Amino acid sequence: MFTSRRKFGWVIVMLLLAGSLYAQNLTEQNGRYVAEISKTFAVTSGGTLSVRGISGDVKLTAWDKASVEIRETARLKVFTRAEAEEILQRLEGEISQNGNQVGIDGGDEWEWADRQLEISLPTQFTVMLRISDGDVTLRGVSGSLELRTSHGDVEVVDAGGTLDIHTSAGNLEVLNLKGRLDAKTSGGNIRIANVTEDAMLNTSGGNIRVNDVQKALSARTSGGEIEIRNAGGNVEARTSGGNISLQSCAGDAVLRTSGGDIDAETIAGNLEAKTSGGEVNGNNIAGRVDAATSGGDINFRNVRGAVRAATSAGDIEVEITLADFKQDHRIYLESSSGTIRLYLPEKLPATISAEIRRNSRWNRNEIYSDFPLSGEDTGSERTLRKRGDINGGGDEIILETTGGDIYIKKNRR
Repeated sequence: MFTSRRKFGWVIVMLLLAGSLYAQNLTEQNGRYVAEISKTFAVTSGGTLSVRGISGDVKLTAWDKASVEIRETARLKVFTRAEAEEILQRLEGEISQNGNQVGIDGGDEWEWADRQLEISLPTQFTVMLRISDGDVTLRGVSGSLELRTSHGDVEVVDAGGTLDIHTSAGNLEVLNLKGRLDAKTSGGNIRIANVTEDAMLNTSGGNIRVNDVQKALSARTSGGEIEIRNAGGNVEARTSGGNISLQSCAGDAVLRTSGGDIDAETIAGNLEAKTSGGEVNGNNIAGRVDAATSGGDINFRNVRGAVRAATSAGDIEVEITLADFKQDHRIYLESSSGTIRLYLPEKLPATISAEIRRNSRWNRNEIYSDFPLSGEDTGSERTLRKRGDINGGGDEIILETTGGDIYIKKNRR
């Protein structure tokens, strides 16, 4: 039980001691006591701020002063002024300084107070924040930054250094980070833009949106869509249920979803794109393509490397445009139920083998080719094969389908 200390009016204390300034205020508003605490500590750039064990929203903002200023507002869940004054003293005692380190170490006051903190600190500062409940906002701070909340959103704007953010239930947003990012949420969306180093993103239930990551990117969600624009390094994107879209990747890309479409455009390296149920589409792929779907069409335009593509139920259409025929241009296209269309450069040297497995003897699927191919006697009306060396022969091209036609065409470009 709280001790009883009778005081009247505002409790105001002002101290200027060892470079610190302190003020506290207790008022009654709409039938509830509201405590206000303000503390300012003299520090130098490169110090550390530690916040832990509290419940409530926290806002951190960089400024150009050599000090840390903490302003706290707490709405108290008590009935008497004496109880309110005791909680106020407890809250004030949680804030301390040790050299160039400033800390807020919370206790069990979350049961008695709804808290909000606004903290101003130098631009170059280490931040270690772990709270049990509340939103976190950070602006303009550079350093080693760790922001964790069990229930709440996290927003970071114009930061620098290494950023580690984590929430068990909330959204994460990072805009303009000069550094490396590790972001995790157990239940929420992730949105990032303009990150200069590697980024690792993980959510157990939400969408991921990325715009401009200059180095490697890993994005994973157990249930949501992934949309990526402008990746400066390798990309790995995986979702257990949703579409994946990647536009502009300067490295290799691995895209996998257990249920959704995949769209990839302008990939400077190799591409792996696989879905258990949906379409796979690509355009302007400089390297090797490995694509697969258990149910959907596969379409690729302007591919300048080898291609392996397979679908259990759908059509396949691929356009090869490479100009350096010394590069690997092996092609394997297989559909268990659909039509295959392949467009090749007119002078590409290759060895082509095409096969159709007809669903019935009355099904007259055919192989149509702009390049000279010869038929093979398979001894069965339900299997049709053609093969041939074009432009002197070269890398192998294998096309196989069941219940569909095969078209081998000269490039339309």
